[in-house]
Amino acid sequence: MKNKTEILRIGGSRLLGIVLLGLVLTTGLAASASADTVYSYTGNRFNEFANGYTCPAVCNVSGSFTLASPLADNLNLQTISPVDFSFSDGSNVWNPSSTFSAFKISTDGSGDITGWELFYISFGAANPTLLSENCPGCTIADISLLLSPNGPFAAVYGDPGTWTATPEPSTLLLFGTGLLGLVSAQRRFRFKLLSSSIWPHAPKTAATQLQTASKNPFSTASQRRST
Repeated sequence: MKNKTEILRIGGSRLLGIVLLGLVLTTGLAASASADTVYSYTGNRFNEFANGYTCPAVCNVSGSFTLASPLADNLNLQTISPVDFSFSDGSNVWNPSSTFSAFKISTDGSGDITGWELFYISFGAANPTLLSENCPGCTIADISLLLSPNGPFAAVYGDPGTWTATPEPSTLLLFGTGLLGLVSAQRRFRFKLLSSSIWPHAPKTAATQLQTASKNPFSTASQRRST
Protein backbone atom coordinates (compact mmCIF):
# COMPACT_ATOMS: atom_id res chain seq x y z
CA MET A 1 0.00 0.00 0.00
CA LYS A 2 1.33 3.43 -0.93
CA ASN A 3 2.14 5.67 1.98
CA LYS A 4 0.45 9.00 2.62
CA THR A 5 3.18 11.11 1.03
CA GLU A 6 3.20 9.02 -2.14
CA ILE A 7 -0.58 9.21 -2.61
CA LEU A 8 -0.60 12.97 -2.05
CA ARG A 9 2.24 13.33 -4.53
CA ILE A 10 0.31 11.38 -7.18
CA GLY A 11 -2.87 13.38 -6.51
CA GLY A 12 -0.97 16.65 -6.74
CA SER A 13 0.68 15.60 -10.01
CA ARG A 14 -2.70 14.74 -11.53
CA LEU A 15 -4.16 18.05 -10.42
CA LEU A 16 -1.21 19.91 -11.93
CA GLY A 17 -1.64 17.96 -15.16
CA ILE A 18 -5.31 18.91 -15.37
CA VAL A 19 -4.52 22.59 -14.82
CA LEU A 20 -1.72 22.59 -17.41
CA LEU A 21 -3.94 20.84 -19.96
CA GLY A 22 -6.63 23.41 -19.29
CA LEU A 23 -4.20 26.27 -19.85
CA VAL A 24 -3.03 24.78 -23.16
CA LEU A 25 -6.56 24.23 -24.45
CA THR A 26 -7.71 27.62 -23.21
CA THR A 27 -4.87 29.32 -25.07
CA GLY A 28 -5.80 27.48 -28.24
CA LEU A 29 -9.48 28.25 -27.96
CA ALA A 30 -9.18 31.87 -26.86
CA ALA A 31 -8.54 33.19 -30.34
CA SER A 32 -11.44 31.34 -31.97
CA ALA A 33 -14.09 30.89 -29.29
CA SER A 34 -16.95 33.35 -29.51
CA ALA A 35 -20.45 33.35 -28.19
CA ASP A 36 -23.47 32.94 -30.44
CA THR A 37 -25.79 35.93 -30.14
CA VAL A 38 -29.57 35.70 -30.31
CA TYR A 39 -31.43 38.79 -31.55
CA SER A 40 -35.09 38.75 -30.49
CA TYR A 41 -37.81 40.92 -31.98
CA THR A 42 -41.17 41.84 -30.44
CA GLY A 43 -43.49 43.70 -32.76
CA ASN A 44 -46.58 45.68 -31.85
CA ARG A 45 -50.05 44.27 -32.34
CA PHE A 46 -51.61 44.38 -35.79
CA ASN A 47 -54.28 47.05 -36.06
CA GLU A 48 -55.27 46.85 -39.72
CA PHE A 49 -56.97 43.82 -41.24
CA ALA A 50 -58.41 42.89 -44.62
CA ASN A 51 -59.99 39.99 -46.52
CA GLY A 52 -61.11 38.04 -43.49
CA TYR A 53 -57.79 37.89 -41.63
CA THR A 54 -58.44 36.14 -38.29
CA CYS A 55 -56.37 37.49 -35.42
CA PRO A 56 -55.40 34.84 -32.84
CA ALA A 57 -54.70 35.53 -29.18
CA VAL A 58 -51.18 36.68 -30.08
CA CYS A 59 -51.43 38.88 -33.15
CA ASN A 60 -48.07 40.45 -33.94
CA VAL A 61 -44.69 39.68 -35.46
CA SER A 62 -42.23 38.14 -33.02
CA GLY A 63 -39.23 35.86 -33.16
CA SER A 64 -35.45 35.74 -33.22
CA PHE A 65 -32.40 34.97 -35.30
CA THR A 66 -29.03 33.62 -34.16
CA LEU A 67 -25.60 34.71 -35.39
CA ALA A 68 -22.26 33.01 -34.78
CA SER A 69 -20.85 36.37 -33.64
CA PRO A 70 -22.38 39.71 -32.65
CA LEU A 71 -23.40 42.21 -35.31
CA ALA A 72 -20.70 44.70 -36.27
CA ASP A 73 -21.03 48.40 -35.53
CA ASN A 74 -22.44 50.91 -38.03
CA LEU A 75 -23.93 48.48 -40.53
CA ASN A 76 -26.11 49.97 -43.27
CA LEU A 77 -28.77 47.45 -44.31
CA GLN A 78 -26.10 44.77 -44.48
CA THR A 79 -27.25 41.34 -45.68
CA ILE A 80 -26.61 38.76 -42.95
CA SER A 81 -26.82 34.97 -42.82
CA PRO A 82 -28.20 33.68 -39.50
CA VAL A 83 -27.28 30.19 -38.33
CA ASP A 84 -30.89 29.82 -37.20
CA PHE A 85 -34.13 31.80 -36.98
CA SER A 86 -37.78 31.46 -36.07
CA PHE A 87 -40.52 34.08 -36.52
CA SER A 88 -44.27 33.98 -36.07
CA ASP A 89 -47.38 36.11 -36.56
CA GLY A 90 -49.27 34.15 -33.90
CA SER A 91 -50.60 31.57 -36.39
CA ASN A 92 -47.79 30.65 -38.79
CA VAL A 93 -44.13 29.96 -38.05
CA TRP A 94 -41.27 30.76 -40.41
CA ASN A 95 -37.98 28.89 -39.95
CA PRO A 96 -35.08 27.69 -42.13
CA SER A 97 -36.65 24.31 -42.91
CA SER A 98 -39.69 25.74 -44.69
CA THR A 99 -38.93 29.34 -45.61
CA PHE A 100 -37.20 31.50 -48.14
CA SER A 101 -35.83 34.45 -46.19
CA ALA A 102 -33.83 37.65 -46.53
CA PHE A 103 -32.20 39.63 -43.71
CA LYS A 104 -30.83 43.17 -43.99
CA ILE A 105 -29.73 44.90 -40.81
CA SER A 106 -28.48 48.37 -39.81
CA THR A 107 -26.69 49.00 -36.51
CA ASP A 108 -25.44 51.97 -34.51
CA GLY A 109 -21.96 52.55 -33.08
CA SER A 110 -22.64 50.00 -30.33
CA GLY A 111 -23.84 47.23 -32.64
CA ASP A 112 -27.50 47.65 -31.63
CA ILE A 113 -30.11 47.15 -34.36
CA THR A 114 -31.54 50.46 -35.62
CA GLY A 115 -33.01 49.44 -38.97
CA TRP A 116 -34.05 46.29 -40.78
CA GLU A 117 -35.69 44.64 -43.75
CA LEU A 118 -36.86 41.11 -42.98
CA PHE A 119 -38.71 39.00 -45.52
CA TYR A 120 -40.03 35.45 -45.18
CA ILE A 121 -42.05 33.34 -47.63
CA SER A 122 -43.18 29.86 -46.62
CA PHE A 123 -43.04 26.96 -49.05
CA GLY A 124 -46.65 25.91 -48.95
CA ALA A 125 -50.21 26.55 -50.03
CA ALA A 126 -50.82 30.27 -50.68
CA ASN A 127 -47.26 31.04 -49.50
CA PRO A 128 -47.84 32.71 -46.10
CA THR A 129 -45.54 35.72 -46.03
CA LEU A 130 -44.12 37.85 -43.23
CA LEU A 131 -42.55 41.29 -43.66
CA SER A 132 -40.93 43.63 -41.15
CA GLU A 133 -39.32 46.91 -42.21
CA ASN A 134 -37.91 49.95 -40.46
CA CYS A 135 -35.39 51.90 -42.51
CA PRO A 136 -35.00 55.15 -44.48
CA GLY A 137 -37.09 54.93 -47.61
CA CYS A 138 -38.89 51.80 -46.37
CA THR A 139 -42.51 51.41 -45.40
CA ILE A 140 -42.25 51.14 -41.61
CA ALA A 141 -44.51 48.18 -40.96
CA ASP A 142 -45.00 44.62 -39.78
CA ILE A 143 -47.17 42.71 -42.24
CA SER A 144 -48.60 39.19 -42.46
CA LEU A 145 -50.38 38.09 -45.62
CA LEU A 146 -51.05 35.29 -48.04
CA LEU A 147 -49.61 35.73 -51.53
CA SER A 148 -52.87 34.92 -53.29
CA PRO A 149 -55.57 37.06 -54.92
CA ASN A 150 -57.58 38.75 -52.17
CA GLY A 151 -55.63 36.84 -49.52
CA PRO A 152 -56.03 37.64 -45.80
CA PHE A 153 -53.91 40.57 -44.70
CA ALA A 154 -52.89 42.12 -41.35
CA ALA A 155 -50.46 44.93 -40.54
CA VAL A 156 -49.29 47.62 -38.16
CA TYR A 157 -47.81 50.73 -39.78
CA GLY A 158 -45.47 53.37 -38.40
CA ASP A 159 -44.98 51.61 -35.06
CA PRO A 160 -41.87 49.41 -35.22
CA GLY A 161 -41.12 46.80 -32.58
CA THR A 162 -38.05 46.41 -30.40
CA TRP A 163 -34.93 44.24 -30.49
CA THR A 164 -32.93 42.66 -27.68
CA ALA A 165 -29.58 40.86 -27.98
CA THR A 166 -28.68 37.91 -25.76
CA PRO A 167 -25.19 36.33 -25.90
CA GLU A 168 -25.14 32.57 -25.44
CA PRO A 169 -22.38 30.79 -23.45
CA SER A 170 -19.24 30.38 -25.53
CA THR A 171 -17.20 27.22 -25.93
CA LEU A 172 -14.43 28.78 -23.88
CA LEU A 173 -16.76 29.63 -21.01
CA LEU A 174 -18.24 26.13 -20.94
CA PHE A 175 -14.76 24.60 -21.00
CA GLY A 176 -13.62 26.83 -18.15
CA THR A 177 -16.62 25.82 -16.06
CA GLY A 178 -15.85 22.16 -16.67
CA LEU A 179 -12.21 22.66 -15.74
CA LEU A 180 -13.18 24.27 -12.45
CA GLY A 181 -15.44 21.31 -11.77
CA LEU A 182 -12.57 18.87 -12.35
CA VAL A 183 -10.27 20.80 -10.03
CA SER A 184 -12.97 20.92 -7.37
CA ALA A 185 -13.56 17.17 -7.68
CA GLN A 186 -9.83 16.51 -7.35
CA ARG A 187 -9.67 18.59 -4.16
CA ARG A 188 -12.66 16.74 -2.70
CA PHE A 189 -10.97 13.43 -3.53
CA ARG A 190 -7.81 14.42 -1.69
CA PHE A 191 -9.80 15.58 1.34
CA LYS A 192 -11.72 12.29 1.53
CA LEU A 193 -8.49 10.38 1.09
CA LEU A 194 -6.89 12.10 4.05
CA SER A 195 -9.94 11.59 6.27
CA SER A 196 -10.62 7.97 5.29
CA SER A 197 -9.61 4.76 7.04
CA ILE A 198 -6.69 4.30 4.67
CA TRP A 199 -4.57 5.74 7.48
CA PRO A 200 -5.37 3.18 10.24
CA HIS A 201 -2.47 4.28 12.42
CA ALA A 202 -3.01 8.04 12.11
CA PRO A 203 -2.71 9.62 15.58
CA LYS A 204 -5.84 11.12 17.10
CA THR A 205 -5.83 14.82 17.61
CA ALA A 206 -6.37 16.38 21.03
CA ALA A 207 -9.85 17.47 19.96
CA THR A 208 -10.75 13.89 19.03
CA GLN A 209 -9.44 12.57 22.37
CA LEU A 210 -11.47 15.16 24.31
CA GLN A 211 -14.58 14.28 22.31
CA THR A 212 -14.07 10.58 23.07
CA ALA A 213 -13.58 11.31 26.74
CA SER A 214 -16.73 13.43 26.91
CA LYS A 215 -18.76 10.56 25.46
CA ASN A 216 -17.27 8.06 27.96
CA PRO A 217 -16.45 9.87 31.25
CA PHE A 218 -15.23 6.64 32.82
CA SER A 219 -12.55 6.01 30.22
CA THR A 220 -10.10 8.55 31.72
CA ALA A 221 -10.53 7.19 35.23
CA SER A 222 -10.03 3.60 34.11
CA GLN A 223 -6.90 4.62 32.24
CA ARG A 224 -5.55 6.26 35.38
CA ARG A 225 -6.27 3.18 37.51
CA SER A 226 -4.58 0.97 34.98
CA THR A 227 -1.46 3.14 35.16
